[in-house]
Amino acid sequence: MNSVNEIKKFLGNYTGKGINHEKQEFQGTMVLDAIVGEKGILLSFIAKGEDGTIFHEEKSTVCHSLESETLTMWNLNSNMPGLVPHKLKEINERDWGLELVFGYNDRNDDKSFREEVKMELYSNGDVGYHYSWGMPGGDFAERSGVIMKSNN
Repeated sequence: MNSVNEIKKFLGNYTGKGINHEKQEFQGTMVLDAIVGEKGILLSFIAKGEDGTIFHEEKSTVCHSLESETLTMWNLNSNMPGLVPHKLKEINERDWGLELVFGYNDRNDDKSFREEVKMELYSNGDVGYHYSWGMPGGDFAERSGVIMKSNN
């Protein structure tokens, strides 16, 4: 299965209500675009609170890494100090669609920061986007998530 091709089926604009790690509601907005001869996907995402506060802003590129040929999400966001590579760790076919889990470090290594970004591609056209993380010495858990509907 070519996961980039699976994501390309969902190109477009999405919005939905989500909850962040502090249990605050936000409006999630995502744009998925094919880039560079459709070799990759540009993912633009913003989570904005009811008062207009931006909780999370990101631009990510999802493409195959040349060195390992592993599908990787190159994630640049407002909550991290720089670009973070999240390698594809899981592809799960569900009865509702496809789940892709990208990870940075081992979720069970509580001596380091670890993070996973889960993208859900629903057969009804919806897109889910969830962040799980654990700080060094802390628990690893899902911290925020949103399911968005297409605006196309």
